[in-house]
Amino acid sequence: MRSFESNISEIRSLGELATLFEIASDEILTKNNYLRPVRSYELIKADARCQYLKGNKNCGQSHQHGYVVETLDGKQVLIGHCCAHKHLGLDDEKIKNEFQQVSAADREALRRAKVEQLLAQKDEFTQEVKLILSDVRNLRDSAFKVTEALPRQLVSALHERWKRNALKVMWEYLVVRTGDDGTGKKIKENSWYPHDCGTLKGLGPWLSIEDEHFTSQLYSFLHALQKIPEKKKLNKEELAYAEVVLNDLASLKVIKREVNAQNEAISEFKKLPNMLITVQMFGNRLLRAEIVEKIYLLAGESLAMAPNRVVDAIDQSIRQRYSASGLRIAA
Repeated sequence: MRSFESNISEIRSLGELATLFEIASDEILTKNNYLRPVRSYELIKADARCQYLKGNKNCGQSHQHGYVVETLDGKQVLIGHCCAHKHLGLDDEKIKNEFQQVSAADREALRRAKVEQLLAQKDEFTQEVKLILSDVRNLRDSAFKVTEALPRQLVSALHERWKRNALKVMWEYLVVRTGDDGTGKKIKENSWYPHDCGTLKGLGPWLSIEDEHFTSQLYSFLHALQKIPEKKKLNKEELAYAEVVLNDLASLKVIKREVNAQNEAISEFKKLPNMLITVQMFGNRLLRAEIVEKIYLLAGESLAMAPNRVVDAIDQSIRQRYSASGLRIAA
């Protein structure tokens, strides 16, 4: 008789097989001493050896997928999937059906066991969802604090750059060279060269946090989880529904990982040297001065000079570095 433990245990190694069954490794299985299949298995490695008599000798083929079979004298032996269906079960519908039935029964038992084991943690899953919902609310608060603190034009530009993956901010500086053409005629040559203002860090979906879908996903999962009946044995329809719901458990890890990543991104963005790069995203002096004021407030830093003078100092440092005659945003 098949034990309850053997019904619910997923057998993945020869060692696990040996703990559940007393395999008579010296016994040879034939069609004459075959009684019935006991359990199917599918190992990670092909460690099991088939004990079916094929021709005049023990098959001995290494395999992953096979069956524990009981013989007429009560011994338990192993047979590979191939020998079970193509040799032992050849031209014998009764034996074929027995193997098919035991495989189906084992699959159903494993399905049910997995669902029941997960449902035993239903309260823990409910609590985990509530904690993630709290993390999402904190993420929304953090994101809104940043986006509300900065000029709307800057937030829109940052979001657009993130979508295009255009994180590098470039300006150009003008170098004017004068001389003569060899005949005494004066000539002037204007040349524009690129200047790398820096690469923006920490941009991400948090820039449009109002579009986040985590909250609705989590509440949908929570409601679906609560709809699974609280009883010892689910019927087939309830089992299928529970499987669908519990398959979404993997999405909780994805959401949690993404929420953590976005919180880290916000922290990275809010570093003052990073936010100072945003000043160079525009040419309008008034807007740039407003950005300076806002990012210093957001960083919790005090300004040592007026915001417009900070803008002038940034531009002046570029001019001095290259002895430039002019500056402009790169196209």
